[in-house]
Amino acid sequence: MHSIAKLLFPLIALIAVSSIACDYSSNEKSDELFSWVSFDDAQNSAKVDGKKILVNVYTNWCEYCKKMDQTVYRDSLILASMSEHYHSVRLNADSDSLIIFNGKEISQYELAREMGIRSYPTILFLDSDGDLILQINGYMPTGDFIKMLAFIGEEAFERTDFHEFAAGNYD
Repeated sequence: MHSIAKLLFPLIALIAVSSIACDYSSNEKSDELFSWVSFDDAQNSAKVDGKKILVNVYTNWCEYCKKMDQTVYRDSLILASMSEHYHSVRLNADSDSLIIFNGKEISQYELAREMGIRSYPTILFLDSDGDLILQINGYMPTGDFIKMLAFIGEEAFERTDFHEFAAGNYD
């Protein structure tokens, strides 16, 4: 009986390692379909294709920002929706790094302040001209976030409010 356990343990360990590797590779594939872009690239591309711009405003010290990175922004359905409807940008609200927004050079910190962002994470949904559609302050769970992506991406916000949309009560 003891020798069977010696044989089974390595087999179970191999199966566990293989399943972890498979999970990792499926996350890698979904990451390949999606990438964050610069503000300038997002705005230039949005003017051509009419997609909206999603801005993930974060700080390095924000625990809920890290949680969104580890969960929400790793979900394959969310990444697919972001790729389909948005040009997605990350904005570090503590960074002095310069970016181009609406044709002018500005630090990430200054842009976050100009937009009135004081809590993190904050998600900004902008139209293709860079005008604000909606600002969401705080962590948003995966299930709610996928609905919000559809709500803005499919332009349902022009016909109904989010709660009606999320409940399926809209035309």
